[in-house]
Amino acid sequence: MILTTKLIQIPVWNSQKQMRRSQNESRAAFWVIVNQVNMSQLGTTEVLPVARTLFGDRASGPELYTSGWGGFPNARRELYAFMRENSIIDNVVLSGDSHGWFAHDLVEDPSIPNYLPALSSSGPGGLLQTVGVELVPSSLGRPGGGEVVAGIIYEQTMGRAVREDYDNFHENFVPLGKAAIKALETAAKLANPNLRYFNWRSYGYGISHITENSHIFELWEVAYPKANGRSKLIQQFDNRKGNPGLLARNLFGRSETGGTDDVDRDSLPPEQTQAREFTEQIDR
Repeated sequence: MILTTKLIQIPVWNSQKQMRRSQNESRAAFWVIVNQVNMSQLGTTEVLPVARTLFGDRASGPELYTSGWGGFPNARRELYAFMRENSIIDNVVLSGDSHGWFAHDLVEDPSIPNYLPALSSSGPGGLLQTVGVELVPSSLGRPGGGEVVAGIIYEQTMGRAVREDYDNFHENFVPLGKAAIKALETAAKLANPNLRYFNWRSYGYGISHITENSHIFELWEVAYPKANGRSKLIQQFDNRKGNPGLLARNLFGRSETGGTDDVDRDSLPPEQTQAREFTEQIDR
């Protein structure tokens, strides 16, 4: 994850009292919270066989990451309620370790009528105030869901592990795995209204652009399994300060940056110009 701002504060809170005091004393535009595994609710579903194949007993839920926040729903609900009641709401949670892109709105109860996703620049609706957003910016190397499912299909079909047969694996089995994961992504978004984006098939990174009054989050995809020095912008979100929630921007085609091909910087909006500079540094 890359942050393009200085208008943040990364808090170290050991108690709710410290949280309230630091919030009162700070003038930060946003609070950035670094977290290990998905903080938001991520309910599971067994409607697809691939869920049981991937997650075993965890597929029956109620949440996927029961070793993290999903195993302590009451504590998470208490934390969100405290943030909401004390107006500590412009939180940007950066999580990882899931090998895929997840983007969530953070709210105690993500069901109607307590939560309604943003449909305009005014932000989310519902009876409960959202307290922030969570961004999980994929992976640059570890296998995602598509490769995991493809590996299972390969072993069941060929009777052995992939090992050195990677060309055959990526050409004939990875597309099957990605198709199964695409169905799982769709089911997960239906089961989790505050899951604003889910992609367990692509590789890449995220960029957060934070100013005094705005937050833009971008998802950039990189080539896999063979790198080509280029990145593709596949999704952008606006996050409204004061009423946090992710609103997807409509992209008319994908923007590319990096590599040897020239890109006209003047034709790019500021956030994409910054992204080009970052990806050029990564390529070097």
